[in-house]
Amino acid sequence: MDNLPKKRIVLLDEIRGFAIVCMVIYHFLYDLIQGQILSIPIFDSGPINFIRDIFAGLFMFLSGISCLLSRNNLRRGVYCMGAAFLVTGVTALFMPQMPIRFGILHLLGTCMILFGVLEPLLQKMKRPLWGIVLCAVMFLLTWGAKEGYVGIPTLLEISIPEIFYQTEVFFPFGVMSEGFVSGDYYPLFPWMFCFFAGGFFALWYRNREIPRWAYNTHLPFLALAGRYTLWIYLIHQPVLFVILKLIEIIRS
Repeated sequence: MDNLPKKRIVLLDEIRGFAIVCMVIYHFLYDLIQGQILSIPIFDSGPINFIRDIFAGLFMFLSGISCLLSRNNLRRGVYCMGAAFLVTGVTALFMPQMPIRFGILHLLGTCMILFGVLEPLLQKMKRPLWGIVLCAVMFLLTWGAKEGYVGIPTLLEISIPEIFYQTEVFFPFGVMSEGFVSGDYYPLFPWMFCFFAGGFFALWYRNREIPRWAYNTHLPFLALAGRYTLWIYLIHQPVLFVILKLIEIIRS
């Protein structure tokens, strides 16, 4: 992948654009349901939540790949964290009952900074495929952090000491104290391993030739959305809020 920064891989933009569009649709449906404008009984079901997590994980994986294409991941991470703190401040002000305390931007910003710090070591890895395997294993082992354990469900569950749940210090790692709320919540455990799996994938693929069709634009709308995912994330909820208010006015 040493040649990748010289020419943009539009396919990555298109996949990332698809993921962000799915996120916007999901949030729009969520807002319609919360506003009692629409009723979808299965919306909060296991299968729907699983699909939501698949797209979230895909977005994180692509963000990890993009880290190898960036010239300064530390700077990207700081910018992303700045946007994340802005979201936290705005939601705390206008939605105090459901502020976003550690959403996907907080996760991505933290991971970008970590990648930037560790990049000199990661670049020297001889077998990055082992990194992908390790990330997959760690993702599975830390999936239950929010439920109070690490390990394999029903087979090897190790309870997290209760003392960790008596303070709010550890919520970035998926350990939530009683009463913790966050409108968007993607803690480091297990989601950071999706991000770093993407980074290891890029390291593994970097010396291989990218197919020519990956550089071509196939779906312009998704390609454009994929290039501006941060801005879409920042403005989509205010836009949806206005749309919902218009719907309420029309219905009244």
